Amino acid sequence: MMVFPHQNGVSMDAPLSSVGTHSADRYLSPADVCALIPGMTEARLKMARFQGTGPEYLRPTPRTIVYSERTVREWLEASARMSTAS
Repeated sequence: MMVFPHQNGVSMDAPLSSVGTHSADRYLSPADVCALIPGMTEARLKMARFQGTGPEYLRPTPRTIVYSERTVREWLEASARMSTAS
């Protein structure tokens, strides 16, 4: 295994899951997010991303979108409602 020098305090050989604010955080693909949330489709998730109403996401490359599992769960829990009234 090659070991690279630290960058921003994180070893470059550290797994992706250890990078960021929470060491136990996992990164999810849009399909993973849809599997986590009943009724969510990739099309709805894409529209929420476009409208700025969905969970925060990361774009490490121009064609790759990933979500922090923690952020998705927080976004989902923030949508809790007590009644159908606005």
